[in-house]
Amino acid sequence: MFNFENLDDTTRAAMLEAIEEAEHSGNIYYSARFNEAGNRQWLSLLKQAAREHNEHWLAYQLEANGLMKGFEGAH
Repeated sequence: MFNFENLDDTTRAAMLEAIEEAEHSGNIYYSARFNEAGNRQWLSLLKQAAREHNEHWLAYQLEANGLMKGFEGAH
């Protein structure tokens, strides 16, 4: 589990820069557990969490907005 402490403006700016670099290089991770809506909203939520919130807020958004698949079938 994440445990982000001391998320000051400098740290948040560095996080956003890393996210944007990953976005531009096509290296944003999209979980196989995201549903279609989750895939659409992930990047925006990730940036919003880095700017203003934390990992708990991000996890809550995924759950509360139904952005994960309900179950996974056997492979």
